[in-house]
Amino acid sequence: MQKKIVEDFFNLTEIYGDSYELYFRQGQNWNASAGKFEINATSRRMEEPLTFQTQKTLEGVRYTCEQVPLEEVLDWNAVVVPVSEVDFPA
Repeated sequence: MQKKIVEDFFNLTEIYGDSYELYFRQGQNWNASAGKFEINATSRRMEEPLTFQTQKTLEGVRYTCEQVPLEEVLDWNAVVVPVSEVDFPA
């Protein structure tokens, strides 16, 4: 049996310099009309905020970027903590 690997990603562009908390949800069977996962739903956030910098150059503005895996990665050192539904920002 061959395992299919799906690499989904989303680029956020032009994030101005500041620190941001990253909250996310994971699960199975996304219900778009209800706006939630129906099976194995979890809500989490990264323990440390993501920090972005903006730099003006002669060519325009340069932004830092981050790559954040939203699944368990053994050699990634970020800590992810559970978040209750009440504490999850709308």
